[in-house]
Amino acid sequence: MAALAPLCLEAAGEGDQVARDILNTVVEELAESIRTLKDKLFATAGGTGGGNGAGEPAIVLVGGLMSSKNILNESLEAKINAMMPRCAVLYPECEAAQGAAILAQREAIQRQS
Repeated sequence: MAALAPLCLEAAGEGDQVARDILNTVVEELAESIRTLKDKLFATAGGTGGGNGAGEPAIVLVGGLMSSKNILNESLEAKINAMMPRCAVLYPECEAAQGAAILAQREAIQRQS
């Protein structure tokens, strides 16, 4: 199934209606899942979670299909912004392993201080 996703995104970008319908369904489901998860995780935390300073958590989109600009992440970002306008949508600045190494280095430096 995962191998078909890029083909579907390409077809949706070219205007194929069936592919666009699939894309729209995926975007709706993902955005609703993100909102549900956000509500459950941050319901008792007072809405904190970093991101935009407005008391709402940042939403970070990661994964193979989110690693480059395409119709899926553009559509998902627009849907998230419409459903949760106070949540910042972010993309990672580096690979997960790099991020883990940076965090470990920061921790080591803090412990030395």
